Amino acid sequence: MTGGLKKGDSSNGTCQAKVLTVGELANALRVKTSWVYVHADELGALRIGKYLRFLLPDVIELLKTKRHNGAPVKLPAQRPTLTNLESVDSDG
Repeated sequence: MTGGLKKGDSSNGTCQAKVLTVGELANALRVKTSWVYVHADELGALRIGKYLRFLLPDVIELLKTKRHNGAPVKLPAQRPTLTNLESVDSDG
């Protein structure tokens, strides 16, 4: 079959960003999935039937725009990781 796009093919002239699920976006933003569902429309959710999908570059750009316009963006602090905890221990 010809005419289909292959992975990484940008011959149609558009940038192909990875499409994220609710769980993947929540993980990327370090928020609960319930927060993503509540803010789905604000985050530019793509609705594919009953599924919600997001383009990470679009979400990040939207959050940056809100931040620069003075609108509060309430994201939780970074979750502790082993690397973060080690740096805290070495400081004190």
